[in-house]
Amino acid sequence: MQIESNQDQTTDTTDGVCLLHERSYTQSRELQVRAHQLIPGGCHTYAKGDDQFPQLSPGFIARGQGCRVWDVDGNEFIEYGMGCRAVTLGHAYAPVVEAAREEMRNGTNFTRPAAIEVECAEVLSNMVPGADMVKFAKDGSAVTSAALKLARAFTGRDHVAICADHPFFSTHDWFIGTTALDAGIPQAVKDLSLTFRYNDIDSVRALFKERPNQIAALILEPAKYEDPRDDFLHKVKDLCHEHGALFIIDEMITGFRWHNGGAQTYYGVTGDLSAYGMDTRCPLWSDAATSWSLGAYSMIVNAYSFYQQHMVPNHMRLRRRLPQ
Repeated sequence: MQIESNQDQTTDTTDGVCLLHERSYTQSRELQVRAHQLIPGGCHTYAKGDDQFPQLSPGFIARGQGCRVWDVDGNEFIEYGMGCRAVTLGHAYAPVVEAAREEMRNGTNFTRPAAIEVECAEVLSNMVPGADMVKFAKDGSAVTSAALKLARAFTGRDHVAICADHPFFSTHDWFIGTTALDAGIPQAVKDLSLTFRYNDIDSVRALFKERPNQIAALILEPAKYEDPRDDFLHKVKDLCHEHGALFIIDEMITGFRWHNGGAQTYYGVTGDLSAYGMDTRCPLWSDAATSWSLGAYSMIVNAYSFYQQHMVPNHMRLRRRLPQ
């Protein structure tokens, strides 16, 4: 295999491993110096920062097509990460680009809703099992945080349970307070976030035993490094409902990959609230993305499970607390 560099040189591979040290990263390195002078960490998205990648990783990306990207020095790569897993269809996917171009001719960010918001919500709700309502937001952190806020309002409880084996849920304090990068987050906020282990149902039982009637919701990814064993997801959901808590599934990565209906369809389990992420690389929804926001994220509400199956008493208590 041969890979072209910006200096019209070829880099051979040994046993399929590319000799990355022979590439040129001159322009990327210059940009990195400027970026670190202007932007804390040198990047606006922590997951894309220099400290998250090996030293010889590409610096700044100039363009992408399908699964391939080219950096500012002209080096070509296969981007395994695909925009932090959000670019499902590939970069610059022609049908999406053309649809976006046509839609942008009509304007992209209005004071009032656009009809395409309703259409998109209908399509998405028909794809995801148990979805009764859809709410779009501008990033995944906002969606997972909104789900927890809704769960707290609905149950009247403050504590939340987070899967400790899943590395990221939000940039907000409720999650960052459980990590080593918790500077600036009040201890009182940290104390409200509890953790459990994936595929360890006893760790979930222990939380509910230690905090009876205090946990508003439990959030986890349906799968990350391993599949659920022994009906783990189903047992977690049952425990949540047994103790009056909401079961929240974070499908930012698994959604539309495990199955069009998400990992929930694949594993046969439905969350009370679900968080999905998608990246159309264009501003399609006026409330979901502005002309500068390239992603669309959604929170799915399974209203039936909320109001009919398990949570009627909590709902009535919430109604008494809310202003009429």
